[in-house]
Amino acid sequence: MSRKESGGGRGRGSRNGAWRSPSLVQSFRNAWNGFTWIWHTEANMRLHFAAATLVLAIAWWLEAAPWQWAILVLVSGLVILLEWVNTAIEGAVDLATNDHRPQAGRVKDVAAGAVLVAAAVAAATGVIVLGPELPRLPGVVLAVAERTPWRLAPLALVLYFVASSVAVRRTAARP
Repeated sequence: MSRKESGGGRGRGSRNGAWRSPSLVQSFRNAWNGFTWIWHTEANMRLHFAAATLVLAIAWWLEAAPWQWAILVLVSGLVILLEWVNTAIEGAVDLATNDHRPQAGRVKDVAAGAVLVAAAVAAATGVIVLGPELPRLPGVVLAVAERTPWRLAPLALVLYFVASSVAVRRTAARP
């Protein structure tokens, strides 16, 4: 029996047909499969990773305090988490109906709206938390480039995430 036929690998039936939960190793394997699937199929996930990487790099360059790091990691993680939930909701709606139904579209729109609001709140939080130090950023980045250019490496990740997001969108747009 394939993974798809057995309910996506979420537990296995015993000899008497009763369902049992997967092992811890299998649970992690399933979670990793979910991560890799969303990474390969959802362009917005890569954009959220790009934004989070950029914000955390700025915090690093500005030598943010631990409380600032905690807040920035939390709001960045919440946006990424909501993108995953949004993707799961969209998939569940698609499984529930093959027909074009206005209510199904509204459910998807509300889930996407939650991600949009979370991203706006995260952006505002980043500006509030780092705001007093942001005017120093251009000078700090130039100093980093001059003295420790390896600390600019996160910018390469940001560019990769953005470029790969474009590639995922192009692949999804093909017939």
